[in-house]
Amino acid sequence: MARQRTTLEGTVTRAGAPIGGAYVQLRDPNGDFTGELRTMEDGAFRFYMEPGRWTVVVMAGGGARLEREVELASGDAAVLELPLD
Repeated sequence: MARQRTTLEGTVTRAGAPIGGAYVQLRDPNGDFTGELRTMEDGAFRFYMEPGRWTVVVMAGGGARLEREVELASGDAAVLELPLD
C-alpha cells in the first residue's frame, strides 16, 4: 500500500505583516536540501511531501532566518505560522 503524501502550508510574517518573496526550503532528516519555493504576496507557501520528519528553513531580506522542525504522518496536513520577528 502506497503512503499518502502530506501537505505543509504556512505563512511567513515580520512584525505581523506577510512577507512576499521569502525563500522557504525543505530539508530532510539528514539536513539535505529537498526543495525550495518563494512565498506568495500574502506570505503563503505550500509543500507536498512524503510523511516524516522535516526541517523548514525560511530566509528573507535583511538576513532574517528561521528554522522549524515538523513531523508529519501519512495524510497529515499541517499549517505553520513562521514569524521572522
